[in-house]
Amino acid sequence: MRAMRPMRLCDAHTHFFSRNFFDLLAAQAARARGVAAPSILDEAVRKAGIELPAASPLRHAEKWTAELDRHGVHRAVAFASLPGEAPAVAEACAAARGRLIPFVLGDPTTPEGMDAGRRALLEQGFRGILLFPALHRFDPADRSLDPLYRV
Repeated sequence: MRAMRPMRLCDAHTHFFSRNFFDLLAAQAARARGVAAPSILDEAVRKAGIELPAASPLRHAEKWTAELDRHGVHRAVAFASLPGEAPAVAEACAAARGRLIPFVLGDPTTPEGMDAGRRALLEQGFRGILLFPALHRFDPADRSLDPLYRV
C-alpha cells in the first residue's frame, strides 16, 4: 500500500472584510440616512456583537493566518468585497506570503467595472475576479465578457 501525503486544505471562498470594508459600508449607509458614518458603524457593531478588524490590513492578515492555522487550512482565497476594499486586500495578501490569495469583486456591466477588473488582475497583483451575476444582473456566458475571461 502506498503512503498517502497529508491533505492540504484550501478555502476557495472567504471575504477579507477589512476595516476599510466596514468603513465603506458605514459611509454608504450614512449617506442614505443623512447621519454620521461613525454613529452608523458603532450602532451596527453593537447590535451585531462583532469585533471590528484592526485598521491595519497587515494586522488583519495576521489574524486571518492565525485562524487558518487554528483550523488546519493551508491557504485561502480572500475577496475584496467592495471595489474600495481592494487596496487593503492586496496589501494584506502580499504580506501573508501566499497564505491568502487575492481576488477582487468585479462588475463587468460597465466599461469602468471591466477596466477595474483588468487593472486588478494585470497591475495590482490580484489572482482572480469574483463575478456576481445576480448582483450586477448579467449573463456570465455573454460574449462581451470574453476579454475579461482572457485576462
